[in-house]
Amino acid sequence: MVYTTDSGGKEIRVNISASLRMYTDGKSLLEEKKDEIGKLDLAWNTEILQCFEDEKRKVVHKISEIEGSPGSYRSLLRKHVYFSRLDKTVRGIQVHDVFYPLTNADLDTEITSLRESVEEGFTYIENYRKAIEALFDKDDHIATLFDLAGRL
Repeated sequence: MVYTTDSGGKEIRVNISASLRMYTDGKSLLEEKKDEIGKLDLAWNTEILQCFEDEKRKVVHKISEIEGSPGSYRSLLRKHVYFSRLDKTVRGIQVHDVFYPLTNADLDTEITSLRESVEEGFTYIENYRKAIEALFDKDDHIATLFDLAGRL
């Protein structure tokens, strides 16, 4: 379906069917992209950040276990240090731990950038719709066609 209008002294032809298809397909693709970005964000939080925190928790637990019962680690000391007499004991173990944050693993800026690109896409599609609606008179019901196509 092709509509024709005289805007600015020139005849402009618009394929409304193609415009509506571009509008609906564009919106559905942007919705899919938005869903995939949400899945990526969720996967990032569950797979990377929670795994890092779980591993850090395991290390802290092992450190407190070592510091709590240092005598049970005496055999490890014998393997690496020569004792002239074997009656040596371990009285205490003190671990100085430093946990560095994840570096080069921050996806917040990338995810924000992806979300902004989706919003820009929605803005572009809505501006496209408004431009086509502005070309034609209200008698042609172009806005109604876009509304109906958007619900499909």
